[in-house]
Amino acid sequence: MIRRLTIGLMMLIPLSVMAQGHELGLWTSVGVDKKFGKKWEIGADAEYRMRDKISTTDRASIGVSASYKASKWLKASAGYEYLHTRQEGSYSSSGKYYNSTYWYPRHRIQLSLTGSWRLSKRIKLSLRERWQYTYRASFEQNRINVNEFSKNFKEVSQKRINGKSKNMLRSKLSVSYNIPKCKFEPFTSVELYSGMANGDDCFGVTEKLRYSLGTEYKIDKKNSVEAYYIYQDYKTNDIDEEEGAHIIGIRYNHSF
Repeated sequence: MIRRLTIGLMMLIPLSVMAQGHELGLWTSVGVDKKFGKKWEIGADAEYRMRDKISTTDRASIGVSASYKASKWLKASAGYEYLHTRQEGSYSSSGKYYNSTYWYPRHRIQLSLTGSWRLSKRIKLSLRERWQYTYRASFEQNRINVNEFSKNFKEVSQKRINGKSKNMLRSKLSVSYNIPKCKFEPFTSVELYSGMANGDDCFGVTEKLRYSLGTEYKIDKKNSVEAYYIYQDYKTNDIDEEEGAHIIGIRYNHSF
């Protein structure tokens, strides 16, 4: 697994340059955290995402988390996230119906283990393994009959979208560099999303690759800002996932 992640990390720059014609997205988020002693930490965050050349809302979410530092190099964490996602309208495969744009909620639980090591005084390597469970409740979607030969032309009806759950293993390898006497700390990472026996899906098959490159800027001891670029490469099509895209992101974090 580490070998695969390392190879993917080395391919970050050429892949991002080669990937042309994908949509551009913007992710913005705000986070807060509070430490209790040397081992425990709790946090909360809110995020807003846009896509379609930063013209359309993709989703909004809020989440809470807690972590425990088991040792100098190992940390365990758990979290919950509520996501409200927008799905663009589209025509049915038969062309008879137009399924209107709709919003749907999802609930997400995550459990993670993160190992961190200092390769040198300035270079830090970390590997995170995360189990992610997402549940989407059932809901009703409006649809319009657009068949010109139908007696019910333009009739609005409802289509029930069944509930769905999904398990995912997210493996992330990150490298950061601490620049001497500088508030900027650049980082890069590659993340693999692997299916975990979701219905007909095969266990262990890579569903998505996420490559990122960015930097953290430490304003002071309690406040920091991250700016980053992400390229997402989807290997499967899923109603609950955005398309492969170039993404610009910014995050502000405050520590109490």
